[in-house]
Amino acid sequence: MFSSVLFCIYWYSFFFYIAHYGREFYIGILSNYREPTDLLLSVTSTSNGSIYLEVPYLNISSNESISQGSNPIYLNTSLHEVGEYSDTRGVYIYSDVDVAVYVTNFLSSSTDTYLALPLEMLGTHYIVMSYTPQDDNFDKSEFLVLGAHDDTIVTVKYLNGSTIEVRLDRLDVFQDADFMDLSGTTVSATKPVSVIAGATCTGVNGRFCDMVATELLPHQHLGTNYIIPSAFHSK
Repeated sequence: MFSSVLFCIYWYSFFFYIAHYGREFYIGILSNYREPTDLLLSVTSTSNGSIYLEVPYLNISSNESISQGSNPIYLNTSLHEVGEYSDTRGVYIYSDVDVAVYVTNFLSSSTDTYLALPLEMLGTHYIVMSYTPQDDNFDKSEFLVLGAHDDTIVTVKYLNGSTIEVRLDRLDVFQDADFMDLSGTTVSATKPVSVIAGATCTGVNGRFCDMVATELLPHQHLGTNYIIPSAFHSK
């Protein structure tokens, strides 16, 4: 019995490691309710190495050394855009050692961090998981699709039955936002894409709100058994 438990822990730890450590990352900046104070990439490594950083919108194409531990990279906040748009605003990181990347969108009154997934974890079919905005006259539910390859056709189907089609090249971004919760919207693409979803500001447990953002797992990495912990005042 003990050996079986150790085996399960080993494989869970192994999958968790390979799920978020990698060498290539395509990163999108989901919108806060207004331009943030800081946009921070935290590149975390277990060893020294170097990375290549590419951000066409900011005219960045550079090689940088990283050390063991967390390596902060601050991006110009002009990369951030509120509302619906399509533009070349993606971020690409290539590393010569395995790294994890955390993306922080910081405002003094509205901040969140999401874990970026490496290229090999991306897919072509997603279901948007968002949240109800705090103020449905101002805040918005949202999602962002980022192209990892040229000539990618993305089909978005909303719960009301309407469908749109968008063409993305590498590092192109499509962001959509609405006063209504966009959860349940499906995103399908002809090539792997990254999808980040959340809300510009929402109060999950109280009257004060923060932005929420998470990079979604594609269909092929979803499962059938889950452990759901209690949260706040749930029973």
